[in-house]
Amino acid sequence: MTNMMGNLQAEFPLEQLGWKITHTFESQGEFFAYVAPFVEARAIQDRFDEVFVIDKWQVSYEKWGENATKCTISVFLNERWISKEDGSEESDYSSVKGGFSNSLMRDSLFLSKKNRNDSSKGVG
Repeated sequence: MTNMMGNLQAEFPLEQLGWKITHTFESQGEFFAYVAPFVEARAIQDRFDEVFVIDKWQVSYEKWGENATKCTISVFLNERWISKEDGSEESDYSSVKGGFSNSLMRDSLFLSKKNRNDSSKGVG
Protein backbone atom coordinates (compact mmCIF):
# COMPACT_ATOMS: atom_id res chain seq x y z
CA MET A 1 0.00 0.00 0.00
CA THR A 2 2.85 2.41 0.81
CA ASN A 3 4.40 2.03 -2.64
CA MET A 4 0.95 2.43 -4.21
CA MET A 5 0.37 5.70 -2.34
CA GLY A 6 3.84 6.93 -3.29
CA ASN A 7 3.13 6.20 -6.96
CA LEU A 8 -0.26 7.89 -6.74
CA GLN A 9 1.22 10.99 -5.07
CA ALA A 10 4.21 11.31 -7.42
CA GLU A 11 4.61 14.65 -9.15
CA PHE A 12 3.29 14.91 -12.68
CA PRO A 13 5.82 15.71 -15.42
CA LEU A 14 5.70 19.30 -16.65
CA GLU A 15 4.41 18.20 -20.06
CA GLN A 16 1.27 16.84 -18.35
CA LEU A 17 0.47 20.21 -16.78
CA GLY A 18 -1.58 22.95 -18.34
CA TRP A 19 -1.87 26.60 -17.42
CA LYS A 20 -4.95 28.77 -17.20
CA ILE A 21 -5.49 32.44 -16.56
CA THR A 22 -7.25 32.96 -13.26
CA HIS A 23 -7.35 36.74 -13.12
CA THR A 24 -6.42 39.69 -15.32
CA PHE A 25 -5.95 43.32 -14.43
CA GLU A 26 -4.59 46.59 -15.71
CA SER A 27 -2.10 48.74 -13.84
CA GLN A 28 -0.62 51.99 -15.11
CA GLY A 29 -1.61 51.21 -18.69
CA GLU A 30 -0.15 47.68 -18.70
CA PHE A 31 -2.10 44.43 -18.61
CA PHE A 32 -1.21 41.56 -16.28
CA ALA A 33 -2.52 38.07 -15.66
CA TYR A 34 -2.28 35.53 -12.88
CA VAL A 35 -1.92 31.98 -14.12
CA ALA A 36 -2.32 28.69 -12.28
CA PRO A 37 -1.13 25.21 -13.22
CA PHE A 38 -3.53 22.31 -13.56
CA VAL A 39 -3.17 18.61 -14.27
CA GLU A 40 -4.76 17.38 -17.48
CA ALA A 41 -7.66 14.97 -16.82
CA ARG A 42 -6.08 12.43 -19.20
CA ALA A 43 -2.90 12.44 -17.06
CA ILE A 44 -4.97 11.61 -13.97
CA GLN A 45 -6.69 8.74 -15.77
CA ASP A 46 -3.34 7.42 -17.00
CA ARG A 47 -1.95 7.61 -13.45
CA PHE A 48 -4.88 5.55 -12.13
CA ASP A 49 -4.29 2.98 -14.90
CA GLU A 50 -0.63 2.73 -13.85
CA VAL A 51 -1.26 2.51 -10.10
CA PHE A 52 -4.45 0.45 -9.90
CA VAL A 53 -4.32 -1.25 -13.33
CA ILE A 54 -7.09 -0.76 -15.80
CA ASP A 55 -9.73 -2.99 -14.17
CA LYS A 56 -9.28 -2.03 -10.51
CA TRP A 57 -10.65 1.51 -10.65
CA GLN A 58 -13.66 3.23 -12.14
CA VAL A 59 -15.12 6.69 -12.46
CA SER A 60 -18.70 7.90 -12.80
CA TYR A 61 -20.23 11.35 -13.21
CA GLU A 62 -23.58 12.76 -12.18
CA LYS A 63 -25.25 16.12 -12.74
CA TRP A 64 -25.14 17.93 -9.45
CA GLY A 65 -27.43 20.87 -8.87
CA GLU A 66 -27.98 23.38 -11.66
CA ASN A 67 -24.49 23.87 -13.10
CA ALA A 68 -22.21 21.31 -11.51
CA THR A 69 -20.93 17.78 -11.96
CA LYS A 70 -20.22 15.24 -9.23
CA CYS A 71 -17.44 12.73 -9.83
CA THR A 72 -17.14 9.39 -8.02
CA ILE A 73 -13.85 7.53 -8.23
CA SER A 74 -13.78 3.96 -6.92
CA VAL A 75 -10.74 1.73 -6.45
CA PHE A 76 -10.63 -1.96 -5.59
CA LEU A 77 -8.39 -2.46 -2.54
CA ASN A 78 -8.25 -5.23 0.04
CA GLU A 79 -11.05 -7.15 -1.68
CA ARG A 80 -13.55 -4.26 -1.57
CA TRP A 81 -14.44 -1.12 -3.51
CA ILE A 82 -13.58 2.21 -1.86
CA SER A 83 -15.16 5.37 -3.29
CA LYS A 84 -14.55 9.09 -2.97
CA GLU A 85 -16.75 11.86 -4.35
CA ASP A 86 -16.33 15.53 -5.11
CA GLY A 87 -17.92 18.04 -7.43
CA SER A 88 -17.19 21.13 -9.42
CA GLU A 89 -19.15 23.85 -11.14
CA GLU A 90 -18.98 23.97 -14.91
CA SER A 91 -16.03 25.92 -16.23
CA ASP A 92 -16.35 29.20 -18.12
CA TYR A 93 -14.61 28.02 -21.27
CA SER A 94 -16.04 24.51 -21.70
CA SER A 95 -19.10 24.04 -19.54
CA VAL A 96 -19.72 20.29 -19.88
CA LYS A 97 -16.19 18.96 -20.42
CA GLY A 98 -14.82 21.48 -17.94
CA GLY A 99 -17.24 20.32 -15.27
CA PHE A 100 -16.26 16.68 -15.83
CA SER A 101 -12.53 17.43 -15.84
CA ASN A 102 -12.67 19.72 -12.82
CA SER A 103 -14.69 17.24 -10.76
CA LEU A 104 -12.29 14.41 -11.72
CA MET A 105 -9.29 16.48 -10.67
CA ARG A 106 -10.88 17.47 -7.35
CA ASP A 107 -12.01 13.93 -6.57
CA SER A 108 -8.64 12.38 -7.41
CA LEU A 109 -7.11 14.50 -4.64
CA PHE A 110 -9.15 12.58 -2.06
CA LEU A 111 -7.71 9.25 -3.13
CA SER A 112 -4.15 10.53 -3.05
CA LYS A 113 -4.37 11.79 0.54
CA LYS A 114 -2.46 9.83 3.17
CA ASN A 115 -5.40 9.82 5.60
CA ARG A 116 -7.92 7.60 3.84
CA ASN A 117 -10.37 6.88 6.66
CA ASP A 118 -12.13 10.25 6.76
CA SER A 119 -14.95 9.62 4.27
CA SER A 120 -14.23 6.37 2.43
CA LYS A 121 -17.06 3.95 1.94
CA GLY A 122 -17.29 0.49 0.50
CA VAL A 123 -19.50 -0.01 -2.54
CA GLY A 124 -20.31 -2.82 -4.91
